Amino acid sequence: YRSCHDIALPILRAVGMRATFFVPTTYINERRLYWWERIAYVLSQARTAAVTLTYPRPIEIVRADPRAHRQLTDIIKGTPGLDIERFLDEVNAAFGVEWNRELEAAHAEGVVMTWDHLRALTRAGMDVESHTRGHRVLQTLDDDALRDELLGSRQDLESQLGRPVRALAYPVGRRIARKERIRKAVAAAGYRVGLSNASGATRIWPAPMSGVWPTDPFDVCRLSTDRALSDAMYFAQLAVP
Repeated sequence: YRSCHDIALPILRAVGMRATFFVPTTYINERRLYWWERIAYVLSQARTAAVTLTYPRPIEIVRADPRAHRQLTDIIKGTPGLDIERFLDEVNAAFGVEWNRELEAAHAEGVVMTWDHLRALTRAGMDVESHTRGHRVLQTLDDDALRDELLGSRQDLESQLGRPVRALAYPVGRRIARKERIRKAVAAAGYRVGLSNASGATRIWPAPMSGVWPTDPFDVCRLSTDRALSDAMYFAQLAVP
C-alpha cells in the first residue's frame, strides 16, 4: 500500500526501526487494484441488492450481508485454477458497477506504491521482499503458475531494485511446511526464507544446537498486530512471544 511509504516510512525512520515490506509485483507493474480491494469497491458501489454468480460455481451474494466480502474473497483463496479476471469481471457485471483498465489505474494510483516509492524504501535502509506477483494463494496454483508467481516476482524486484531478493511472505499467510510440491517450487525460485501468517515466535537456535532443534526456513511464523491491539498486549507479545 502507498501508506507504507507515505505514513509508515517516516515513523520507522523517526524511531530508528528497520522493517521489511513484502510486495506483489503485478499490481505495481500494471497499476492494478488488489483483488480484495476491487471486491470491496464493487460492494460499495453496487446497484443491485443481490446477485447470483455462476463462475466458478453458483452462489448468491447479498450486498448488505456482512459476510459478502468474505464469501467473494474465499472463492479466490480456495478455488484451484481460478481465472481470477473472469471471476472479478462477472462480479462487476452482476452488481452493475462500471470497470475498465483506466478506472482501475486511477484507483490504484492512490492505493498502490510505484517502483520509485519502493526504491525510496530501500534507500532508507528498509528491506523489500517478495509477496508473489498477483497475490494468488500458492495452494490453488499448478506448477507453471507457481513458477510465474514465485520466480517472476523475484526477478521483477531484483531488476527494479538492483539487490538480491531472498524472502517470501506467502499470500494470505497459509503455511506450506507440509506441502512438498510448493516447498520445492519456492526453493527452485531462489528463496531462502518463507514466512507464514501463523502467529507465534520461531526459535532460531545457536549453531551448536541447530542440529538438535532445526529451524525450518520455509516455516517462519510472525506475531500479528492490528489497530485494535492495546499497547500493553503489543509489548507483552514482544517480551513473551
